[in-house]
Amino acid sequence: MIAIEVKKAIKELDRALGKEDCSMEIYVCGGAALALLGLSNRKTGDVDMIAKFVEPALDRAIKHVAKKYGYPETWMNNRVSPIIDRLPLNWKKTATKAFDGENLTVFSLSRQNLINSKLHACVERRSSDYYDLIILSPTVAELKKGRHYCLKQKSSNPIWTDAFINMLKRELGL
Repeated sequence: MIAIEVKKAIKELDRALGKEDCSMEIYVCGGAALALLGLSNRKTGDVDMIAKFVEPALDRAIKHVAKKYGYPETWMNNRVSPIIDRLPLNWKKTATKAFDGENLTVFSLSRQNLINSKLHACVERRSSDYYDLIILSPTVAELKKGRHYCLKQKSSNPIWTDAFINMLKRELGL
């Protein structure tokens, strides 16, 4: 797996969109969001963009960045788009600006929505998203909201959800 240097890739994407004479806003989540928010300096395997479809100019710019840095053409993708159906209706209004370039503005999910999605990923995949939750260091109130979010998802098991929350509380001293 190749490691994407998120900040570097996003800056180049901004430049590539300028060459396309195009400007836009995009929304991201996952490890890339944490990197852009300055919460983590780890590299990630991809940049999860929340969009039902990818504009042609953005697709060309993504491919330009892939070619320039030797990344796969899917280094930025919208495979997480089903999350849109699980987010609150106002999710874009609560998003946090994570990058503001000349041609590209990148928003991250809000802190609570990041916590919710990371907790859900832990419960569903028993994944490294747990370490991202440690980085986010959620409060008890945020974990309670995250629990509610997870249990609204039909696939989330309450026992696993509570187990991950209890591990997080111990790890974070809550």
